Parts: sequence; C-alpha cells; structure tokens
Amino acid sequence: MDTPPSPADGKRAEPPPHPLPITGKQVRLLILFLVLVIITMALVFRDRFTDIEETVKTLGYPAIFVTSLVGSGGLVIPLPSTAAVFLGGDYLNPVFVGLIAGVAEAIGEITGYALGYSGSDVAQKSRFYRPIERWVRAKGWPVILFFSIIPNPIFDLLGIAVGTLRYPLRNFLLLAWVGKTIKNIGIAYAGAVGAGWVKNLIT
Repeated sequence: MDTPPSPADGKRAEPPPHPLPITGKQVRLLILFLVLVIITMALVFRDRFTDIEETVKTLGYPAIFVTSLVGSGGLVIPLPSTAAVFLGGDYLNPVFVGLIAGVAEAIGEITGYALGYSGSDVAQKSRFYRPIERWVRAKGWPVILFFSIIPNPIFDLLGIAVGTLRYPLRNFLLLAWVGKTIKNIGIAYAGAVGAGWVKNLIT
C-alpha cells in the first residue's frame, strides 16, 4: 500500500497528486451528507436505544449497524456502540455482528478523513494530533491497521491526520474495515462468552 511522503527539512510534505477524484467542494458536501445521515439516524433511533439490550434483542443486526455507524461518526449524540456489539454477541452470530459493525464503523470514519482532506484545523488543538500525524507519515498503513484493531478514543484524530496527508481513501477504508472487523468480532465473542456474567454482576 502507498505511504505518505516523508517531510524534507522539517517542512510539511506535499500531497501526492489527485489522491481522490473529487474537489474540495465535493468533499465538504460529502461531510455534510454523512453528518446529516448519521444525525438523522441517531435522532430517529435515539429513544429505541435507552435500553440497549432490549434494542439489540428486538432489532438485531440493524441495531448493531446504527450504533456502530453513529458511534464512529464522532457526533455529540452518543450511542453505546461497544455495548451493542458486546451484547449482540450474546444474542446473534458473533462473526456477523463483527462484520456488520466493521463495515459501519469504517463508513463512519469517512467524516474524519474528509475533515482532514478539506484542510480543517479542528484537530490541531489536541495534544495527541501531532504525534499521530508523525506516526502516520513515518509508518503509513501499519499505524492505521494497529489503531483500528485496538479499542481507543483517538481513531477520529488518526482519520483526520490520514485525510490531511492525502492517504488514498480506498486504502484507509480497507485498513479501517479489516482492523475494526477484527476488533468487533473479538468484542462480540467476548459478549457470547461473558455477557451473562456481566449482566449478573451489574444487576
């Protein structure tokens, strides 16, 4: 897979030509569209997710998809996506749960990528952003894959960094999907084995 160019003399590397076949205006429209879709889904289903266990039992795989998509979109309307995947492993096929959650989370990460690609400085104030950008610039795809497999709260920043560095979108989505699918299959199998014990512990 392609890796971003290394900086010269401490200066920011120039992006490779035409990493995406779309213009800056189209990127902004894509961000707006994805945000509107995710907000709409969150508002429509918000009341249904008050009891996440009952929702997973009732809606099944669509509940996994919606919570994972909204959760990875980084919006201010939180849905318990990890809990949904964990409980989904108890009621549904853990492999299918992981595959669906992986697809949904990868789609949701397009928002962060598009923000970085559009030149937004929304992440610049975070003390974690610069180190992440340096790691992506220096190591490329292994960093993306590693952070997508390991549950962590900073993957949105990584998506912004990847977009800023003009890393190919198709490669980013593939890596995010593979890593997040592995992660979510693991969480779902953990739910299949331990959800009953956890529910007994907290009730």
